[in-house]
Amino acid sequence: MRPLDPLIAEGPIRRPANSREVARQRLQGGTKQAPTAIRQVEKPLVTAAPVRRWGSPGLRRRMRLGLGGLGLTAVAVSLAFGVPMAGLGKVQAGLENLAVDAGLSVRKITVSGRIDTSREDLIAALGVKQGDPILGIDTEAVRDRLQQLGWVRTASVTRVLPDTLHVALVERRPLAVWQTNGRHVLVDRDGHVIASQAGKIAGLPLVVGEGAPAHAAEILSVIALEPKLAALVVAAVRVGDRRWDIRLGNGITVRLPEADYEGAWRRLAALERSHGLTGRAIDAVDMRLADRLVIHMLDDAIKSRLGPAKNT
Repeated sequence: MRPLDPLIAEGPIRRPANSREVARQRLQGGTKQAPTAIRQVEKPLVTAAPVRRWGSPGLRRRMRLGLGGLGLTAVAVSLAFGVPMAGLGKVQAGLENLAVDAGLSVRKITVSGRIDTSREDLIAALGVKQGDPILGIDTEAVRDRLQQLGWVRTASVTRVLPDTLHVALVERRPLAVWQTNGRHVLVDRDGHVIASQAGKIAGLPLVVGEGAPAHAAEILSVIALEPKLAALVVAAVRVGDRRWDIRLGNGITVRLPEADYEGAWRRLAALERSHGLTGRAIDAVDMRLADRLVIHMLDDAIKSRLGPAKNT
């Protein structure tokens, strides 16, 4: 059987007016044209084969209730007719064949919520082929495989009898770029590594160092509290997985304390407003001590203040 590409379908269905409503409109002096059923569908990747109707509505309802789980049905057959447990596989296969004969096989897959997950990764994780018995699909196993994909935060998989499998995805949103081992990867608010995807990197803040992804949301929210200072930030570097150094675009490194780094960042913003620290010849601002601030000047600035060295 060939692999089945997903058919992405979204949007509500408008139902046409029933015959009683049309008759009532005629008695009132006019008939409005009943709206036709509309399904907003993206262009299908693969056109599914025509759907074969299977039995009466009453039969279809009974099969939905009676064949909810083929494994359970096979066990019931084993208990009722004394079939050895070793033969359950054949019993289940036979039930699946009956279900397929009744039209209960996969002919279409619909997907909602897919933005960044690639089609190839999605199809591989589904592991479903056209014509597979729809009641024989382990939807929980399919869900677990989908949730192993980097972009997928949560997934749900449901059967829409007789022939459709619906997949609903909630994808992760990238928060920052993490520089690690010479690579740049995307991470979300939970510190989960999403993917290495250059097209998504532009405009995202950069975090560096071991343990940075798990704490990125906290430090980035603190940096954003002072917008003018935040505009100068080029990277947040995690040091010893305990505290942060903030690298500014003019080359200054701000060494934040392990505790109350929000208060330190606000004090730095106040000094910037009052003294314009970032415009001076400064190499680093050390704020690790709660009761003092240490400013490290650039070597050239120190030499210019001291003047030329004298021979003695």
